[in-house]
Amino acid sequence: MISRLFSIAGNTFIESLRRPVFLAALVTVGLLLILNPAISTLTLGEDDKLLVDLGLSTILLGGIFLSAFISSRSISSELESKTILTILSKPVGKLCFITGKYLGVCATITLAVWIWSLVFLLGVRHGAISAAWESGDGPVLVFGLGATSVAVAIAAWG
Repeated sequence: MISRLFSIAGNTFIESLRRPVFLAALVTVGLLLILNPAISTLTLGEDDKLLVDLGLSTILLGGIFLSAFISSRSISSELESKTILTILSKPVGKLCFITGKYLGVCATITLAVWIWSLVFLLGVRHGAISAAWESGDGPVLVFGLGATSVAVAIAAWG
Protein backbone atom coordinates (compact mmCIF):
# COMPACT_ATOMS: atom_id res chain seq x y z
CA MET A 1 0.00 0.00 0.00
CA ILE A 2 2.78 2.44 0.88
CA SER A 3 4.64 1.70 -2.35
CA ARG A 4 1.47 2.42 -4.36
CA LEU A 5 0.93 5.62 -2.42
CA PHE A 6 4.45 6.87 -3.09
CA SER A 7 4.21 5.79 -6.71
CA ILE A 8 1.08 7.88 -7.23
CA ALA A 9 2.62 10.78 -5.29
CA GLY A 10 5.83 10.65 -7.35
CA ASN A 11 3.90 10.52 -10.60
CA THR A 12 1.77 13.50 -9.54
CA PHE A 13 4.90 15.41 -8.54
CA ILE A 14 6.54 14.84 -11.93
CA GLU A 15 3.33 15.70 -13.80
CA SER A 16 2.96 18.91 -11.78
CA LEU A 17 6.50 19.99 -12.55
CA ARG A 18 5.85 19.55 -16.28
CA ARG A 19 2.84 21.86 -16.31
CA PRO A 20 3.42 25.33 -17.77
CA VAL A 21 1.58 26.96 -14.88
CA PHE A 22 4.30 25.76 -12.49
CA LEU A 23 7.05 27.52 -14.40
CA ALA A 24 4.90 30.62 -14.96
CA ALA A 25 4.08 30.92 -11.25
CA LEU A 26 7.67 30.18 -10.25
CA VAL A 27 9.06 32.92 -12.50
CA THR A 28 6.33 35.47 -11.71
CA VAL A 29 6.64 35.16 -7.95
CA GLY A 30 10.44 35.11 -8.25
CA LEU A 31 10.39 38.39 -10.19
CA LEU A 32 8.02 39.94 -7.67
CA LEU A 33 10.36 38.90 -4.87
CA ILE A 34 13.30 40.44 -6.73
CA LEU A 35 11.36 43.72 -7.06
CA ASN A 36 10.40 43.81 -3.37
CA PRO A 37 13.57 45.65 -2.18
CA ALA A 38 12.84 48.48 -4.62
CA ILE A 39 9.15 48.62 -3.69
CA SER A 40 9.80 48.66 0.05
CA THR A 41 11.62 52.01 -0.13
CA LEU A 42 8.30 53.80 -0.53
CA THR A 43 7.73 53.93 3.24
CA LEU A 44 9.01 56.37 5.81
CA GLY A 45 11.44 54.45 8.00
CA GLU A 46 9.78 51.03 7.95
CA ASP A 47 11.70 49.67 4.96
CA ASP A 48 12.83 46.38 6.47
CA LYS A 49 9.44 45.57 7.99
CA LEU A 50 7.67 46.21 4.70
CA LEU A 51 10.27 44.15 2.83
CA VAL A 52 9.61 41.14 5.05
CA ASP A 53 5.83 41.60 4.92
CA LEU A 54 5.81 41.97 1.13
CA GLY A 55 8.01 38.92 0.67
CA LEU A 56 6.00 36.65 2.94
CA SER A 57 2.68 37.74 1.46
CA THR A 58 4.02 37.24 -2.06
CA ILE A 59 5.10 33.69 -1.21
CA LEU A 60 1.72 33.02 0.45
CA LEU A 61 -0.31 34.23 -2.53
CA GLY A 62 1.97 32.45 -4.99
CA GLY A 63 1.54 29.21 -3.07
CA ILE A 64 -2.23 29.62 -2.96
CA PHE A 65 -2.50 30.24 -6.70
CA LEU A 66 -0.08 27.46 -7.57
CA SER A 67 -1.83 24.95 -5.34
CA ALA A 68 -5.23 25.85 -6.77
CA PHE A 69 -4.08 25.48 -10.37
CA ILE A 70 -2.07 22.31 -9.86
CA SER A 71 -4.55 20.46 -7.65
CA SER A 72 -7.54 21.27 -9.84
CA ARG A 73 -5.76 19.97 -12.91
CA SER A 74 -4.32 16.92 -11.16
CA ILE A 75 -7.55 14.95 -10.79
CA SER A 76 -9.35 16.42 -13.81
CA SER A 77 -6.63 15.26 -16.19
CA GLU A 78 -7.02 11.73 -14.83
CA LEU A 79 -10.78 11.92 -15.41
CA GLU A 80 -10.44 13.32 -18.94
CA SER A 81 -7.95 10.70 -20.09
CA LYS A 82 -9.87 7.96 -18.24
CA THR A 83 -6.68 6.67 -16.60
CA ILE A 84 -8.41 6.85 -13.24
CA LEU A 85 -10.53 3.86 -14.25
CA THR A 86 -7.42 1.82 -14.95
CA ILE A 87 -5.79 2.86 -11.69
CA LEU A 88 -8.83 2.19 -9.54
CA SER A 89 -9.45 -1.20 -11.18
CA LYS A 90 -6.11 -2.33 -9.76
CA PRO A 91 -5.87 -3.03 -6.04
CA VAL A 92 -5.58 0.69 -5.31
CA GLY A 93 -8.28 2.23 -3.16
CA LYS A 94 -9.82 5.64 -3.60
CA LEU A 95 -8.28 6.86 -0.35
CA CYS A 96 -4.82 5.76 -1.46
CA PHE A 97 -5.29 7.48 -4.83
CA ILE A 98 -6.50 10.78 -3.36
CA THR A 99 -3.83 10.74 -0.66
CA GLY A 100 -1.12 10.07 -3.24
CA LYS A 101 -2.37 12.95 -5.38
CA TYR A 102 -2.40 15.19 -2.31
CA LEU A 103 1.15 14.25 -1.34
CA GLY A 104 2.37 14.88 -4.89
CA VAL A 105 0.80 18.32 -4.98
CA CYS A 106 2.24 19.07 -1.53
CA ALA A 107 5.71 18.08 -2.73
CA THR A 108 5.37 20.41 -5.73
CA ILE A 109 4.25 23.32 -3.56
CA THR A 110 7.07 22.59 -1.10
CA LEU A 111 9.63 22.76 -3.90
CA ALA A 112 8.22 26.05 -5.17
CA VAL A 113 8.12 27.60 -1.69
CA TRP A 114 11.69 26.45 -1.05
CA ILE A 115 12.91 28.18 -4.22
CA TRP A 116 10.91 31.32 -3.43
CA SER A 117 12.29 31.33 0.13
CA LEU A 118 15.84 31.34 -1.19
CA VAL A 119 15.04 34.34 -3.39
CA PHE A 120 13.27 36.01 -0.46
CA LEU A 121 16.22 35.49 1.88
CA LEU A 122 18.59 36.97 -0.69
CA GLY A 123 16.27 39.99 -0.95
CA VAL A 124 16.13 40.43 2.82
CA ARG A 125 19.93 40.12 2.99
CA HIS A 126 20.26 42.80 0.33
CA GLY A 127 17.84 45.07 2.17
CA ALA A 128 15.80 47.98 0.93
CA ILE A 129 17.46 50.28 -1.58
CA SER A 130 17.23 53.68 0.12
CA ALA A 131 19.19 55.80 -2.34
CA ALA A 132 20.52 55.54 -5.87
CA TRP A 133 24.15 55.93 -4.77
CA GLU A 134 24.06 52.84 -2.57
CA SER A 135 25.95 49.94 -4.06
CA GLY A 136 24.49 46.47 -4.30
CA ASP A 137 25.35 43.78 -1.79
CA GLY A 138 28.19 41.76 -3.30
CA PRO A 139 27.44 38.29 -1.85
CA VAL A 140 23.77 38.56 -2.77
CA LEU A 141 24.56 39.43 -6.35
CA VAL A 142 27.30 36.79 -6.66
CA PHE A 143 25.27 33.95 -5.13
CA GLY A 144 22.03 34.95 -6.84
CA LEU A 145 23.53 35.28 -10.31
CA GLY A 146 25.79 32.28 -9.72
CA ALA A 147 22.88 30.04 -8.73
CA THR A 148 20.89 31.25 -11.71
CA SER A 149 23.73 30.59 -14.14
CA VAL A 150 24.40 27.13 -12.67
CA ALA A 151 20.69 26.26 -12.94
CA VAL A 152 20.57 27.42 -16.56
CA ALA A 153 23.74 25.46 -17.37
CA ILE A 154 22.34 22.30 -15.80
CA ALA A 155 19.04 22.75 -17.63
CA ALA A 156 20.85 23.28 -20.94
CA TRP A 157 23.00 20.22 -20.36
CA GLY A 158 19.91 18.13 -19.47
